[in-house]
Amino acid sequence: MKKPSLFHEAKPRTAKSAAHMREAKAMRTMADLADLDDEEEFKRLLAEEFGVKPGHPRYEKAMATWREIQRGKT
Repeated sequence: MKKPSLFHEAKPRTAKSAAHMREAKAMRTMADLADLDDEEEFKRLLAEEFGVKPGHPRYEKAMATWREIQRGKT
């Protein structure tokens, strides 16, 4: 994954562009997590990156989506 330049990271942002950057970062992180083959590592990083742990409203959906992706890899 290509890292943004220091200039790109430091330049002033509007609220809309800052929100777009957060969304893009979250999408890149989710794509990286989807590529993981280890379920325990996925769970650990899901909790670290997004705070989604067992009991969280989105936990079951995230796990089901990850498992579906894994089935599609074979």
